Amino acid sequence: MDSGTSKIAIFSDLHLSTHRFPEHEGIFVKTLQQLRIDCDELWLLGDIFDLLVGPFDFWKSIHKDFFKELNEWVQAGKKVLWIQGNHDFYLKDLLDREGIESSDDHIIKAYANQRLYLAHGDLVDTEDQKYLDWRAKTRSPLFRKILLLIPPFLQEQLILKIGHALSKKSRKKSGAYQSSENSKALKELYRKFSENQWNEGFRGVFLGHSHMDDLHISKDESSFYLNLGTWLDGAPRYAIWDSSEYNYPKVIKI
Repeated sequence: MDSGTSKIAIFSDLHLSTHRFPEHEGIFVKTLQQLRIDCDELWLLGDIFDLLVGPFDFWKSIHKDFFKELNEWVQAGKKVLWIQGNHDFYLKDLLDREGIESSDDHIIKAYANQRLYLAHGDLVDTEDQKYLDWRAKTRSPLFRKILLLIPPFLQEQLILKIGHALSKKSRKKSGAYQSSENSKALKELYRKFSENQWNEGFRGVFLGHSHMDDLHISKDESSFYLNLGTWLDGAPRYAIWDSSEYNYPKVIKI
């Protein structure tokens, strides 16, 4: 159980890249700098970047300002949590070196009598076999071994080239990119998953991946589910949740 109370900043599915909305990374870093003053924790719920795969230090050079800001959070005694998504994974070794807690699945947090379930959300749709097969292949020991066997002097060049191709394939296979006629069913699927978590005793459920923003509150107003959608719709936002209050996350547009 987490000791004390915390004011938490939450981000998900920014898909930062130089190809689409290149200005978003600067907006993100500036926002983190502002939030660091008053927040105690930072939760990154996956797909923060459109491509960030492997425990390689060259990512810290490519995204220098971002990693510098994460270090500022850690040095200030703030907790930083990163749940890996389908566009940012195999990061544990890199994040461990930076003092950042990470998970490739889900994390359970607790504050006083409030239990929370945090995940990227890409495992919610158990019927999306194409994506699940794709995830299993890219998370396999063989795939990781191939990544780590790339000579250091070729790592950045090859991984960026191959990674962007994999990113496009992941987008096609992912349930997050459903056609509009299936979007209602997908939203209901995520709500049902969250309601099941409520029945297991979780007050709050935080998910991403679906790219559909949603704040779903139980009928008795005792529990909630939050999905922040995606910055790919051109509307950067984040959430603030204060564990010291029996409230719901507040979504803030930048």
